[in-house]
Amino acid sequence: MRTPIRLSLVALAFASVSAHAQFYKTDAFLFSVNNGGMAAGSGGNGHVVWTAAGGAVDIGGSTDAGTATISADGRYVGATAVNSATGLSEAARYDSVSGTWTTLGGFGSSSGSNSSSGWGMSADGSTIVGLGWVDAGHAHAMSITGTTVTDLGTNVPGNNSRAQAVSADGSVVGGWDDSDGGFWQGSIWKNGVQTLLTDSSGVAVGEVGVISGDGNWAFGGSTIDDKAYRWSEATGVETFDNPFGTPMIALGSSYDGSVVVGAAGSFFSGYETWIWTSATGVRNLEDIAAVLPGYDGTQLRSALGVSPDGRYVVGIYSNFIGFPGGGFAMDLQAVPEPCTMLALGGLAVLALRRKRAVK
Repeated sequence: MRTPIRLSLVALAFASVSAHAQFYKTDAFLFSVNNGGMAAGSGGNGHVVWTAAGGAVDIGGSTDAGTATISADGRYVGATAVNSATGLSEAARYDSVSGTWTTLGGFGSSSGSNSSSGWGMSADGSTIVGLGWVDAGHAHAMSITGTTVTDLGTNVPGNNSRAQAVSADGSVVGGWDDSDGGFWQGSIWKNGVQTLLTDSSGVAVGEVGVISGDGNWAFGGSTIDDKAYRWSEATGVETFDNPFGTPMIALGSSYDGSVVVGAAGSFFSGYETWIWTSATGVRNLEDIAAVLPGYDGTQLRSALGVSPDGRYVVGIYSNFIGFPGGGFAMDLQAVPEPCTMLALGGLAVLALRRKRAVK
């Protein structure tokens, strides 16, 4: 009678991590993901849209600069594409219904073959943020809504800035602004008004990597202690614990900022991916991947995006010599918290002991 008890406990432990949870690999790099598990990224021939069922589907565009962002409904991808009239790459939006790219212009100048580039997009695809060249040597953060291109400027005349994240409604933009020393200082533009981010001592913190969908939180990295941080108007800068001992940066956030993902390390020290929640703090993402069906021990390099509901995580893994090898997606549905995993492990051990006792 005890053998069925053991089987039921083991089945419970397995079911708790595999009801929906899964790890996927693809040749394309994945940058963002929506609540439906549809991701946008870049492959060998341009940008891609990825799903678990269909894999990576080429949609064209240019990987000259910028990153690909998927809209909430999956219809649009914001990124960069070549303007056929000028031959220059520009911030652009792809429409999956028409199967076409629309290039969105810039500030009228260019550097090399690039006029502007898209780095982030609002949830409905109406606003794209990024970088536009004001002359061949200088670029400014920009926001494009419809046909209106807005120069978000720079705090230090003659220096550079870039926008690389935006809230769901397009009203809050995050990125960086060059300091006098060339440090990429975290910057927020709320309804076009800039705030440079500093800690409680007035020390500048590094670039903003992501804005929560609700616009309440900015996340970034490269603080004085190599820690990732979050910032809100109410709290100021708050840093995350750093268990890696190497520089951290936050790169993806859920809608409300309750789930954050990012990367730590360098080519020389090796890379780590991480995930943060207020309940668990910072955890190594590979520890979570290890319990997912489909995970094969691949070294994860950067966690770049998380779905608004916190269920899906996407990013890049490393090849055998440490360079980017491809992309990954993780469905975290039904993955237990650490205390639950320990409890399930204890149940499994108890079940095995019971079986031994009847031998």
